[in-house]
Amino acid sequence: MGDVAVHDEVPPTGGVAGIPMTLAGLIRRLPDHLPELIVVLSESGDILWYNATAEAVLGWPREHWTGRNVVQLLHQDDQALALELLVSARATGPGIKEPVTYRLASAYDTWLAVEAVACTVQLESERTVLVMSARPGGRVRESERIAEEVTHRLSRMFEHSAIGLAQCSLDARILRANRALGELVGLEPRALLDVPFAELVHPDDRERAQEERALLHDLSDTHSLTVRFGQPPHPLVVGLTGSLVPDWQGEPMYYAVQVVDVTALAHAEQRLRETEQRLHETERRLQQAEQQLAEAGARPAVGHTAPPHRPA
Repeated sequence: MGDVAVHDEVPPTGGVAGIPMTLAGLIRRLPDHLPELIVVLSESGDILWYNATAEAVLGWPREHWTGRNVVQLLHQDDQALALELLVSARATGPGIKEPVTYRLASAYDTWLAVEAVACTVQLESERTVLVMSARPGGRVRESERIAEEVTHRLSRMFEHSAIGLAQCSLDARILRANRALGELVGLEPRALLDVPFAELVHPDDRERAQEERALLHDLSDTHSLTVRFGQPPHPLVVGLTGSLVPDWQGEPMYYAVQVVDVTALAHAEQRLRETEQRLHETERRLQQAEQQLAEAGARPAVGHTAPPHRPA
């Protein structure tokens, strides 16, 4: 196939009537001739491209959805599962993933159930994309509905938690962040995607945080430490708790990190330590003063003589 030339004049959906398509043209436009819906997503789930079959089945022209996030195309009950699978797909790296059933919005005011298989592909630029292949007619089994409901509840807990939460790859890049973490650093959660978690930590505390992460080998391990978050001159003080999350085979898949703002507590503890130091210093001075008074009372007064004895 190395001698097959690809010509730009090949029509997008087939040959011109009466003119057979060349093999090169077929190969070039192969995704548009497959019966499956083919969708290419960015690492964050933004739609980069989809084939002519997806256009025909869903009724949406490419320009309608290109650049928008795929989660917006899904039924609301399937969105939590999709977010979790986006994270796990990026965490597990290149390769084909397990099939999952989703419901997609169509231009015909209906929901189309499809069974989708994802494949993570690394490009020459080292950027990765997610290629989704979906076939209409997927059936949502009761067990899958239960799993989706549980996933949906867990995802809502993640998104609406009052403390910062992040899922990080094994090389400590952020795969997913919730709103509370974004508020701590003053960024939208999507702006944190693929950012090394260490960049959120104060420069003077990064080495210690990385050393602590290196200790997380066992899936049963949980490590906690207090670091400064953000940049000088006004960094926050946060408590970090990290643990490894396994995949279905029990192998480490990503880190789960909790971030709690303890700035007020740290400042209160600092004031308490300063107060204790002042009390200790005051106590030390009192002890010195008492010792000086005791020493002064034990010595006779200089130049003092007893009064003369007068006879009665």
